[in-house]
Amino acid sequence: MRISTNGIIVNGQNRVLLIQRSDSRTFAPPGGGLEFGELPPDGAAREVLEETGLVVAADKLVSVFYWPNEPYPFLTFSFRCRVLGGELIPSRESPRVGYYPIVPLPRLVLPFHRKRVQIGLAYTAGAPYWGVQHMTWYEDLGKRFLGQVAFRWYRLLRRLRGQSAYAGRMPGWVLGAFVVIWNDAGAILWVKRTDVDLWNLPGGGANQDEPPWETAV
Repeated sequence: MRISTNGIIVNGQNRVLLIQRSDSRTFAPPGGGLEFGELPPDGAAREVLEETGLVVAADKLVSVFYWPNEPYPFLTFSFRCRVLGGELIPSRESPRVGYYPIVPLPRLVLPFHRKRVQIGLAYTAGAPYWGVQHMTWYEDLGKRFLGQVAFRWYRLLRRLRGQSAYAGRMPGWVLGAFVVIWNDAGAILWVKRTDVDLWNLPGGGANQDEPPWETAV
């Protein structure tokens, strides 16, 4: 499983912060893969800083999307973020950075990024949205082109120039899910483990091809 994050940021003119990706040339909210030992809100803040130059606090979890991508599924956490400082600066991965109108969003926003942005903008309070995202045929075609052609070409160019490796790979994660269940009296359900002398909340490890809410069930 791959885990990624997005930061949804809106300025005082009600415009949303987007980057233009260097690989697909499409527009998207800033974000990227979670590093080992990193919590999702910290990963979102780091990615926003790396790709836009802004220092933010990822305050509100607005959505969790499972993407049944092959060969590695993705789980993406999107956060509404507050700007604490910094200034907009393009990066190698985001050659264009800026605030764009919410209606309409730029045409070159892929459907799965568009949905994440729209849900993030509509969020006010309460539990985050969660669901499964499936690729359109042209998104799948573009992903295959990036993986089999573009990223290999980028890595070759950087090697020939004596530069560091292109950041196209993400670490893999093993996920688990646990649930909190209580009765009308407010008592919480616990289970006694058979492998060690401990009591746990019901739950366990996830299969590679299922979102965490299905693992919990």
